[in-house]
Amino acid sequence: MRVELVSHGSKTSLSGIGRYKREIFSRLQNLVEIESVETVPFFGAKYLSSLQHFPTHLKPHTAGSIVHFTQIMGASVQLWHPYHPCISTVHDLGVLVCPEDQLLWNPIDRKIFDLQIAGIKRMDWLAVNSDHTRGQVIEKLGFAEERVQTILHGVDFNNFYPQSNTKDALQEKYGLTLPDDVPILVYVGNEQPRKNLRMLLEALAILKGRGRRFLLLKVGGAGGARWRDQTKADLARLKLEQEVVLVGSVPDNELPWFYSNANLYVCPTSLEGNFNMSCMEALACGLPVLAT
Repeated sequence: MRVELVSHGSKTSLSGIGRYKREIFSRLQNLVEIESVETVPFFGAKYLSSLQHFPTHLKPHTAGSIVHFTQIMGASVQLWHPYHPCISTVHDLGVLVCPEDQLLWNPIDRKIFDLQIAGIKRMDWLAVNSDHTRGQVIEKLGFAEERVQTILHGVDFNNFYPQSNTKDALQEKYGLTLPDDVPILVYVGNEQPRKNLRMLLEALAILKGRGRRFLLLKVGGAGGARWRDQTKADLARLKLEQEVVLVGSVPDNELPWFYSNANLYVCPTSLEGNFNMSCMEALACGLPVLAT
């Protein structure tokens, strides 16, 4: 058996999907013949970024290989250069089911997404990471039930476990001061609308108004400059600049430092396509989770 795992976008992405691809590759490489292949965009994609989502073909490709797209974007290649057998992981249907995602899309973006969905419909088989997403794929995309399989995510327990001796390293590397007498909260994710960070900040503002002390470590990139601008504006409006630290992206092997030195993981999101691996990782590190 030979599997080709499709890369679309940065190979070194620290996102949940980026980790998903890396984990699949590492877990399968001793079981089957597996290779990472790239999407080849149309000529001119470097001048018009939207063309990055319309690959002309994959390279390298060996006929007969099982081609696995690890996300929706890039699946449009099936419309003009189809591969079979071919499967795709659908983490979520985003804009189709989440009103908050509508803020992300102009008409051109929506058309790009619709073409990816059209490509998804030409896959032989779909993998989803929850029965909830499976139900949406069957309902919204009209996929036959036998062609959609739920495959739950797991946790790498070699990396995510309680690490009580990491506080000094965490403070030194990230320039943090973690007081012993203040509850430490952690949230890992971007700041796009569906992540519902504003609701979390408004809840924290209520606690601050009641005299409660806390420190929130917000880990992960913003997901776009306009969302970081919005977050900073919300922090100023709610007078939370001293209580919230925007840490930025961190490597996988240092995420347990944050989980292991906090008192609570908070997850306010409206929709999590990757089954919210950060919640499972926090639990694996012995950290209680409060989630919507």
